Amino acid sequence: MSSKISRLATTTSSSSSISSTTSSSSSSTTSSAISPKYGMTSLSYVGCAVIVVGFTTLLNGSSLTFEKHAVTALFILSSMIYSLHLVFGLYIYPSSFHHSGSNILPPSLKIHRSLMGLLVGTILFYMISIFYGAPITRSFFRTVAFSQLLSSMTAVPTTILLGCHPQAWKDTFFSPMHNSIYETCCTIIVVFSLVGAWVGGFVIPLDWDRPWQAWPISCTYGAIIGHCISLIICSIFTLKSNKKKNIM
Repeated sequence: MSSKISRLATTTSSSSSISSTTSSSSSSTTSSAISPKYGMTSLSYVGCAVIVVGFTTLLNGSSLTFEKHAVTALFILSSMIYSLHLVFGLYIYPSSFHHSGSNILPPSLKIHRSLMGLLVGTILFYMISIFYGAPITRSFFRTVAFSQLLSSMTAVPTTILLGCHPQAWKDTFFSPMHNSIYETCCTIIVVFSLVGAWVGGFVIPLDWDRPWQAWPISCTYGAIIGHCISLIICSIFTLKSNKKKNIM
């Protein structure tokens, strides 16, 4: 009788151990699974980077190169990047955000925000470009086109997300703590795009006599490279954030 009880206890213990192991394994698998929202967001960032690189390559492969038709090429590229971030904002960004309270953001409001960000950003970056030594009259349209490009890369996605809330911008760009991965990704995109444009300007005064040294071609290439790198970083960051917190 005692041997039967012993065998029964052993069997029960083994079953409990197997059940615990299975439960632990299942829990581990569930926690490591990628959320559909995170996966879609990460894939979208990669897709944006691929489209920007492909479109830039296609543009330079046509007759509308930055060296020969800088103004036209810049306006076309900035319009494409604006459209890209607008689509991203409409379909990937949350419909409600903590800076807008519990209100739902309709697509029309996001479009309005994007246009406002593009306009204000273009004016702001034009003034900054002049401050850093860009020609005021001789290359006016080039400077405006370059400013629009920077605005489409930085101001548009940020304005769609945060709107015109100074406190929200302050919290996003001057605080180490962010409320969502979108704020962090916006910061990454803005910083890398602007740093890329700034680094691209280093080659302008060099006496290499290359066509791409003319204002603002090298800065444009730098901004594009920085922008694409930031999108890839955002994709990786989104996947890494999958285990930490949910997208808002």
